Amino acid sequence: MENDFMTIKEVVEYLKVSESTVRRLLKSGELPYYRVGKHIRIKKNDLELLRKKKND
Repeated sequence: MENDFMTIKEVVEYLKVSESTVRRLLKSGELPYYRVGKHIRIKKNDLELLRKKKND
């Protein structure tokens, strides 16, 4: 699971938030991301950590 990468659109659907919210999380550093060429990818494991952090 820690090696599963998601696109911004997949993260939007997974977290049920807007694309601007996801981009804000990326820009603020709350949600780490990786660049693959010009594309942004987010580890699913990092999403789970963010979700747990927000729920605490």
